[in-house]
Amino acid sequence: MADNVAYRPPIGFYFTVEIVGLSNADPIGFQEVRGLSFDIQTEEIVHGGDITPYKVPTSIRYPNLVLKKGLIPKNKKYEKGSALFDWCQTSVTDQFKIKAYNINIQLLDRQQNPLASWTVIRAYPVKFEVSEFNAEQNAIVFETVELCYKRFQVESPN
Repeated sequence: MADNVAYRPPIGFYFTVEIVGLSNADPIGFQEVRGLSFDIQTEEIVHGGDITPYKVPTSIRYPNLVLKKGLIPKNKKYEKGSALFDWCQTSVTDQFKIKAYNINIQLLDRQQNPLASWTVIRAYPVKFEVSEFNAEQNAIVFETVELCYKRFQVESPN
């Protein structure tokens, strides 16, 4: 009877992000992940007397990976502050000593079992932003980091 149950796509709000090698490889609680995609770039070619061009692949383009999380300020309780911010700041203050990390992203089910898993290869920060402050809204302050990366691969869930 279980075979007759219709497939339901997974929901996308239960996931983990681990920046391997950053902050003891502990998962960081992100609210948003986007940028797991690629485009195959093509070039149109008209050959000989043919009036119909055809396309050939030329390269693969990956957009920036965008990670968004609540701000963790440096204070007495959280003396370290944000390992994510420290990574971004080091890239700027140490004369562009860019340190790339792999990032593991897992989509989880309600029992915290992995449904799908991706590894982002050699990611490094290219943009860091703190959300705007607005006295008219009761909003959470977010850190958003954009990461350039070499590629990503789909992994078998554990």
